[in-house]
Amino acid sequence: VTNGATISNVALTNASVNGYDSVGTLIGRAKTTLIDNVHAHEVAVGNLSVGGLIGTLENNSILKRSSARVNVIGVQASGEGATDVTYIGGLVGYLDDSTIEDSRATGRVYVVNEIGVDGGSIGGLVGSADGSTIRRSTASGNVDGGFDNDGNPTGENIGGLVGYANDVTIEDSSTSGSVQGYKAVGGLVGNLNYYSSITGSHAMGAVTGDERVGGLVGYMGDETSIDQSYSESVVEGGIYVGGLVGASVGTADPRNTISNSYHKTGTVTGNDYVGGLVASALNTDISDSYAEGNVISNSTDPEVGVAGGLVGELIDSTITESHATGDVTGLTALGGLVGTSFEGVITDSYATGNVTATGFEDEDEGIAVGSAGGSVGEMYGGSITGSRAEGK
Repeated sequence: VTNGATISNVALTNASVNGYDSVGTLIGRAKTTLIDNVHAHEVAVGNLSVGGLIGTLENNSILKRSSARVNVIGVQASGEGATDVTYIGGLVGYLDDSTIEDSRATGRVYVVNEIGVDGGSIGGLVGSADGSTIRRSTASGNVDGGFDNDGNPTGENIGGLVGYANDVTIEDSSTSGSVQGYKAVGGLVGNLNYYSSITGSHAMGAVTGDERVGGLVGYMGDETSIDQSYSESVVEGGIYVGGLVGASVGTADPRNTISNSYHKTGTVTGNDYVGGLVASALNTDISDSYAEGNVISNSTDPEVGVAGGLVGELIDSTITESHATGDVTGLTALGGLVGTSFEGVITDSYATGNVTATGFEDEDEGIAVGSAGGSVGEMYGGSITGSRAEGK
């Protein structure tokens, strides 16, 4: 443990460390500490708050110009009272009321669930962050939330840069590794929550999960925002799967915002509520943004399978001066711009991709093609103004 210390110009090689809580190759727990130009290479293994360089960084500490080329492994403890693997990060396990800038992590971050217990809050740079700032930093290693005893993916709040972010500012940062988990899985951040923001950042690696899966962010909670950011990821999942954001769930006032941002290049594939930019938006304002990738709903159940070129499901939300160019394919409830809209307001936006409803087999009537629209598949209230659809 350090408190009020300054550590600078240090290089660690073959720095393997194994512990339980607050595990790091340099420091287990750092309080009110300045760390500058420190680098580590090797392996860190632990259960709670495990980081490639520092396990827990807190109390107005600063980490800058530093890196970890460390494989970080969260291993489930055995025995009575064993807890889930949590706060596992390529550079820092748990970041609290502190700052990281101009730093990077390049090792793989993953969980070994020896007794099938879930891992959570796992990130390529930081596992979990609260009341903190991350600037000009990168993560390039693959992030893996682990598997249960039956081989199914586990892990909640899994992100290429940060697993869970609460009241966190992320600026000019990026990721390039693949990300895999179960719920709230994002190319940059798994769970972006309460007053957090992302600006000028991007994610490039493939993202795979089951629920709330996004090329940049898996889940956006209350009063969060994304601006001038993008994803170029191939995104695959089950429900709430988006090229940029899986699900944005805001409050009536203030609302969540997504502006000047985009997803392109990669296909977005899911079962239900699939969107080229955002899978599901509640109390969210989307402006000056776009999606270019194709969108596919692979549902075979006529009761589910909502998909939209820009947004899958739009609820009490707005879309302004935005567009989608990818093709949309699925069973029913498909739209070139929005799959299903409930009191949504769409203004000065357009879609150019083709919309193809494959239909489903009805026992009495044969093939029944579900609802599909060039702009919106299904609309319940709300309005569309100054917008158009050019696809087939």
